Amino acid sequence: GEDGRRDVDDGAVVRLAGEVTSPGTLCDVLAMVAQSGWRGELVVLDSDHSRSVFFEQGFIVGALTTVEEERLGRVLYRFGVITDEQLSTLLARMDGGQRLGEAAVELGFVTQEQVYEFMRRQVEEVVFATLTVSDGTFFFLDGFDDGRLITRHAISPRLAMRMRLN
Repeated sequence: GEDGRRDVDDGAVVRLAGEVTSPGTLCDVLAMVAQSGWRGELVVLDSDHSRSVFFEQGFIVGALTTVEEERLGRVLYRFGVITDEQLSTLLARMDGGQRLGEAAVELGFVTQEQVYEFMRRQVEEVVFATLTVSDGTFFFLDGFDDGRLITRHAISPRLAMRMRLN
């Protein structure tokens, strides 16, 4: 802070930061954060996008992304759960402020269980994409605002990487 002391108003503490220079660089960072049991947000920035992976007690509990292909609607489409036309309909409903998953259930495109299943899959996709960043920066912020998580999961980082690689 301005007074040289750590105050509540100073914001999140950067616990770890660095540069990403090749794909896979972040595997060790992800493993260390998980093994340490830290609670916080791993933010990865490349030239065009940002991704955040949220950790708590060694588990990945959520993720956020600015990459369109990693959004829930695109994940549902890519895995054949919804059609391109249904995705367009859902995206139009989002312009009105409705969440994509809510709209998909309301329109009968998916069940509530499928929404939760693919929200988890989306988190795994974001984690995997984070690990493949080849040029950028990262930082780990101590703690995070729970309100930023749309849903909460408990995904083992090791399992998420293994599932995606198979």
